[in-house]
Amino acid sequence: MNDRAGTPFLSVMIPTWNPDRAYLEQALRSVLDQMALGDEVEVALVDDRSTRFDPRVFLRALGMDRVVVHADGVHRGLAGAWNTCVTKARGRWVHLLHQDDFVLPGFYAALRRGMQRDPAVGAVFSVSRFVDASGVGWVPRTDQSATPGVLDDWLKHVFEQLSIQCSAIIVRRDAYEVLGGFDPDLRYALDWDMWKRIAVRYPIWFHPEPLACYRMHEASETARQREGGSHLEEIFRSIDRSAPLLPADVAAESTRRARSHYALFAAESALALLRAGGSWSAAARQLRIARDASSTTDVTRAIARVGLRSAYRVLTRAQRVRAAADDPLAPSSS
Repeated sequence: MNDRAGTPFLSVMIPTWNPDRAYLEQALRSVLDQMALGDEVEVALVDDRSTRFDPRVFLRALGMDRVVVHADGVHRGLAGAWNTCVTKARGRWVHLLHQDDFVLPGFYAALRRGMQRDPAVGAVFSVSRFVDASGVGWVPRTDQSATPGVLDDWLKHVFEQLSIQCSAIIVRRDAYEVLGGFDPDLRYALDWDMWKRIAVRYPIWFHPEPLACYRMHEASETARQREGGSHLEEIFRSIDRSAPLLPADVAAESTRRARSHYALFAAESALALLRAGGSWSAAARQLRIARDASSTTDVTRAIARVGLRSAYRVLTRAQRVRAAADDPLAPSSS
C-alpha cells in the first residue's frame, strides 16, 4: 500500500549520462526482476543531458515504457544530477542506483525488513559486491556484525573507513530534504559526505549479505578521478570538513584513524594505477598527497602492508596453480 495517496513507498532513481547500454539494461532488469512497477514503486531514469543517448528510445526498445524518464535538457553534473533524482522522486524511500551498478535478488526485500523493524532509521544498506567490467566479482572483507540490525559502530564504518557503496543504500527522502542534498563542491566524496551527515542524525540499518554490486571499470567517473589523484585530495578534505560533525571527545582520534586508513587506500590506489599501466610519477603523486594529509609514518606503513598483501596474493595464486597441475580434477585458478 502507499504511505499516503499518490506517494509510492519506494523510488528507484537512476541518473544517466551517456551510459553503457548493456550495463544500464542490467541495472534496470536487476530492479524490475524483483518487483512490479505500480502504485507502490516507481523506477525512473534521470538523464543529465546525454549527448549520445536517448532514454525514451532506449526504454521503448526494451519494452520498459512504464519506467519514468526525466530529461529537461540541462547538464547539472554529478551532484546536480543526484539532487535532481531526489527532487523528482515521489517515494518515501529513495534508492539512487548508478547506471553501471546493479542489485542482486533479495536486495529490496532484505532492506525493507530493516525499514519496518526500526521506523526511526534514516537509511538502510547492505554489504556490497565489487565487480569488474565483465561482471566477475569479489566481496571485500569487513568486520561488521554478521546479523542484521542498527549499525552500532557507525563511527568506524562511516567516518573512519567507509563501508557503504551508493548502490547499496536506500535513504528516507525526508532525510535528504532535512540535510540539504548532495554538496556540489564535491565530485568524488559527495556520497561519503552525505552518509556521514546521515549517520550523526539518524540510526542506519545494516544487512550483512552482499546484495548490491558496485562495478569498477576504466570508463567510470571514479576511474577518471583516480588516475589524476584528485580523489585522494577530496577524500582528505572530506575528513577535515566532517570533523566538526563529531562529538568533541572523539573527533580528534576518529580523524586520525580516518587519515591513517586512507593513507593505506592511497597506497593501494597507487599500486592499482601502476598495474593498469599508469606512470610512476602519477603513483608517487598519490603517495605524496597521502603523506601531506596524514604522515610519512602512515604512508610508510601503508606501503609495507600493501606490499605484503600483494606478495600473499601472488603466493596463494602460485599454490593454486601448482595444486591444479598436480590434480587434473582440481578447479582451475582465475
